[in-house]
Amino acid sequence: MGMTESNYAKITGGLKREHKSFINLMPLQTGGILTDAAREALMEFGDGYSVCDFCLGDLSNITNPPIKKFVHEFLPQFLGCEVATITHGAREAKFTIMHSLTKPGETIVVDGNRHYTTIVAAERVVLNVIEVPSSGYPEFKIDVNDYMPLIEKHHPKLILLTYPDGNYGNLPDARRLGKIAAEYDVPYILNGAYAVGRMPIKMDDVGADFIIGSAHKSMASAGPCGVLGMKEKWEDILLRKSALYQNKE
Repeated sequence: MGMTESNYAKITGGLKREHKSFINLMPLQTGGILTDAAREALMEFGDGYSVCDFCLGDLSNITNPPIKKFVHEFLPQFLGCEVATITHGAREAKFTIMHSLTKPGETIVVDGNRHYTTIVAAERVVLNVIEVPSSGYPEFKIDVNDYMPLIEKHHPKLILLTYPDGNYGNLPDARRLGKIAAEYDVPYILNGAYAVGRMPIKMDDVGADFIIGSAHKSMASAGPCGVLGMKEKWEDILLRKSALYQNKE
């Protein structure tokens, strides 16, 4: 059944998002803004459409629409990584990494400006989280060199940097942290939920093992969606298949 105005009213009880007379100046709310081509395509599919019309259970390999080409060709190039996938959001990408590379009770080190979803993801894995303190008021800056004594003390299984953070917009020295991560041989997550799609950022430029983006925050999508890029050496661990459903990660 097509979504007519009367059907919409019945389903939602007449609720509407009252924003037609307002201009959105929020700089982070850019997810879902349509290009001219996308706006034209929307008219074709606006009366009902399912990505899974031709789905065999593996979203990343759907060819019609060309999600497979996007995930396996465009996305790695865009993120500066070797392997990429799409997730249910940035927090799910974080959880995927933490769940795959750590065990309950182990430790990770994150910046003090981390997003709350970093903590939620870590709590799901039952991890100990050590935070690198910021400089405090008024700039709340993160000095990535402060990761070193915490790495030496706690021997974390992962380190994470928020780039930029959502509260203050700080851009820590992500490239310097990549060198620190390599020196201590600890996997490095760059949380680019507020960077990917809004500013130039490449995983390989900063020396990270993983890069996370939030499509619905700022990159592209109007619905909950995240992107996850990684070095090829992590692919078999993070994207391993189910024993019973071999097309499911």
